[in-house]
Amino acid sequence: MNQFYSDAKQDQFVANILNFKRNGYCVDIGSCHSIISNNTYYFQEFDWTSISVEIEISYNQSYSTRKSGVHLNQNALEVNYKEVFGEYEFPQSIDYLSLDVDTFTVV
Repeated sequence: MNQFYSDAKQDQFVANILNFKRNGYCVDIGSCHSIISNNTYYFQEFDWTSISVEIEISYNQSYSTRKSGVHLNQNALEVNYKEVFGEYEFPQSIDYLSLDVDTFTVV
């Protein structure tokens, strides 16, 4: 697979750094659309499991195209990540965290 999806080639950078790892885990906070300009969509072709968090309801339908993982239509600041990771049997260490925080201040 040679097509990458993120705007600034974050997916390509991570794929190269992780040597195109298979069966990884990623968390995409501020994930927007599930494919267009998405930082983690590429990894589903390598059987990664993902948790995507996006508050904008208009992107919900696009997540039906994802093979694996879960999409949370919630405010990322209100998600209990420890609970979600446990529920979906995520490991203690994840391979890739994509954090898009252009709409609020990180404290």
